[in-house]
Amino acid sequence: RRRRPLDRLSVPRNPTPLNERLAVLVNLSPIADDIGARPESLLTWSARNIREAPTAQLGAADLMSWFQQWPWLLILDGFDEVASPFARNLVQNQIVNLFIEADTRASDLLTVITTRPQGYENDFALPGVEHMTLKPLDTTEALAYSSRFAGQHFGQDVLQRAKTLQRWTTPANA
Repeated sequence: RRRRPLDRLSVPRNPTPLNERLAVLVNLSPIADDIGARPESLLTWSARNIREAPTAQLGAADLMSWFQQWPWLLILDGFDEVASPFARNLVQNQIVNLFIEADTRASDLLTVITTRPQGYENDFALPGVEHMTLKPLDTTEALAYSSRFAGQHFGQDVLQRAKTLQRWTTPANA
């Protein structure tokens, strides 16, 4: 059995899906910039932005179809970067609406919303929502993680890996 990252956490969660999850990363800051001028759902916004790519032919209906058929890992990055209280409220409502849509359609949706703790006021205190705080790493742990990350990310590019590690090591040892 392949070990999954969440296996070591002792939090209640849904059973592991039989299919791999479709991973989707959405940066929330651009949505916040658009949401006042063009209110739309997160799926519609995502489909529109994918469709604007030169070779993409994807619509909101396609995403909704995938949303119903496949398990998703949806990463909503940068909730803290939505600075305007008005836009933050609209973005939060769109996220909650997405949760309701997923529940209505019995979709298999695992969502991770990233935010810094400063200014977060339990905005997503909903049934089934788990709040997790990342443990700060000491210097030794951070450098060990950085080394593993660089090894995975740069693979056989030894020069780029060493250059990146040097950028992380110098400030850590200062």
